[in-house]
Amino acid sequence: ITGSRMMADARQHSAQARALVLSKAIMRRDDVRVRKLIEGFAGVLDYQGYGLEELAISTEAWACVQRLGVAPRIVFAHPDLLLQHPEASLHYRGIATLSLKRVSSIVTNVDSWENPSGGKRRTPSRDVVHRVARLYNAVISSIIKGTDQWTLKNGALPAFVWAGFHGVVRGEAPFMLVLAGTPLLMAYVRRRAAASVPS
Repeated sequence: ITGSRMMADARQHSAQARALVLSKAIMRRDDVRVRKLIEGFAGVLDYQGYGLEELAISTEAWACVQRLGVAPRIVFAHPDLLLQHPEASLHYRGIATLSLKRVSSIVTNVDSWENPSGGKRRTPSRDVVHRVARLYNAVISSIIKGTDQWTLKNGALPAFVWAGFHGVVRGEAPFMLVLAGTPLLMAYVRRRAAASVPS
């Protein structure tokens, strides 16, 4: 076997492995489980009492979400929710289109928050969840402010598709996103996998 053939086989194997990781993650539907957890959270999340500025939520982004009639907890992270349910990080990180690596480099590693089955989960401190919530909210606010006619649906899909697939390509743990199971995503993944398989 020639060196070039071995490289081609290795690239194909890598593409197959990436596609398998992403497919398994999509089938798990962690995004749906976490969103239901957020929607069903019984605690009171007083964003304005806490202070929008303290939570790094811009007044423009807040007004947009209010105008759309979306519950703020679905869009903006709150320290009280993250403290009780650290796995909710998955949802807000997805909206913010931040990779695990990026969040880790700015604040802290949230992989154990989002993947508690690894057995390494430790309860984050109030200070850490506050800083993580501020990061997510600052990025989400900038996305909302910087996009004409933003909605959770139209603002989320392109970024979620990129972020979920990008995480696999870069070798980072993929994170599942609100619309991960859509036919559009599956078509995108198939096109990317086909493009990476040598002919």
